[in-house]
Amino acid sequence: YSGWTAADGLAKVPAVLAAEKPAIAVIMYGTNDVRKQIALVDYERNLKAIVDHCLKAGCIPIISTIPPQLGQDAAVQSF
Repeated sequence: YSGWTAADGLAKVPAVLAAEKPAIAVIMYGTNDVRKQIALVDYERNLKAIVDHCLKAGCIPIISTIPPQLGQDAAVQSF
């Protein structure tokens, strides 16, 4: 959903995986984490947990890259 961070996604992913049983999941978090100045270590922990949940559910995670953001080049590159 618009405005969600990786932490928001992590809170919902177990229920979604259980209900939907997807074969693949396209994971597109990071843009809002950068905008909301979430610490990189927290973003990494949340993203890794999302990937782990997917793998445990037999779902292949596909992780997208964060698009460029005006004035946020360094932050986007670090993510």
